[in-house]
Amino acid sequence: MSERTLPRIETAEFDYDLPADRIAQEPLAVRDESKLLLADARSSTIEHRIFHELPSLLPSGAFLVRNTTKVIPARIIARKPSGGVVELLLVEPADGLPPEQALQRSWGEWTCMTSGRRIAAGTTLTAEWRGSGIRAHVLERDGMFARVAIACTPEETTIAEQLMHLGQMPLPPYIRRSPTDADIERYQTIYARIAGSVAAPTAGLHFTERVFAELDRRGVEILDVVLHVGPGTFQPLRADDAWHHTMHAERIRIERDTIARLGELTRDPNRMCICIGTTSVRTIETLYWLGVKLHTDADASPFYLRQEEPYSLQQKATLSPSDALEQLVGWLDRHGQSVLDASTQLYIVPGYRYRIVQGMITNFHQPRSTLLLLVAAFVGDWWRTIYREALDRSYRFLSYGDASLLIAPRSEGRSRIVR
Repeated sequence: MSERTLPRIETAEFDYDLPADRIAQEPLAVRDESKLLLADARSSTIEHRIFHELPSLLPSGAFLVRNTTKVIPARIIARKPSGGVVELLLVEPADGLPPEQALQRSWGEWTCMTSGRRIAAGTTLTAEWRGSGIRAHVLERDGMFARVAIACTPEETTIAEQLMHLGQMPLPPYIRRSPTDADIERYQTIYARIAGSVAAPTAGLHFTERVFAELDRRGVEILDVVLHVGPGTFQPLRADDAWHHTMHAERIRIERDTIARLGELTRDPNRMCICIGTTSVRTIETLYWLGVKLHTDADASPFYLRQEEPYSLQQKATLSPSDALEQLVGWLDRHGQSVLDASTQLYIVPGYRYRIVQGMITNFHQPRSTLLLLVAAFVGDWWRTIYREALDRSYRFLSYGDASLLIAPRSEGRSRIVR
């Protein structure tokens, strides 16, 4: 980060022993039968429940925010002219187009992750099925990333159509098996709608129609946002001081009316914003800071949030959440836009003060990860007790693992474990 306003953050302080056999390699047969750890900082208690009980566990007045991004089968096995095998992972369009639009074209430039040696600029890779396929011409290479010109054969097909036949679901590297047909359904939320992610918003994998029906019966409102998850979500913290980590940028997309409704809900002190997954958390908190930028700089535009900005802006962050969101709605209205399409590099670390999010549903994350830092910023050092309890009670960890429901605010004193 270019501007430092918080103390040094020792990466080693966010390490813990995660045995390999605790990393879930397969999803449960029934999504909502996973375990759910409820950690409520208002009472400093931890309870152990089943996920389908979630609707009855939500605090009174809570509303949910979910990420409706859709994972694309973005991993392609291609071949070099020599016949050598290369793995391509389509990360995002390189020309700035929204992924859902770029996927409907027969050609385009994409940022890709590549595996294999001697993949120099100028190399043309091919992937085929039944006489159809794609050609991927490497324009430039920078480490494991490359800018690639992709063209479909025949021309009347789209990249999305080709991926349905050539692509594989991009399972995380800690799932040590090849993707199967079952992953096409299970590594996807049942409410996924807008294509563009190369990783699932995994807290949402536990939701079923049964759970949503009960939420509806109880009158729980749900707001939809989009954050297209990139491969950087799996990038570990390598620096001794976590401040030196460079956060990946990800595309977000939120309807103007959703932002307006979020502003209305945040005006009511009896309503609690609970996000489904860390991607929704980062999206909602990003909206606050984009509103602050508009308020503090008349020439600002809400298209990008750099990772250092919340920390440089926090002295000016006197706006209430509803006022910050009103700034965004006003900007969209003045510019005749019905959707906010932006990118966020928001990096939430201990010392960050959450502005809108008061609860989150999230899985259990890797040691030394940005996601664990985000959780630690929310519950403080209590994260150690929560994770130790989850390990002691045989919870399954990471993407296909079990879930937690974390409720703010933090409480002082020792937590009480409810068995």
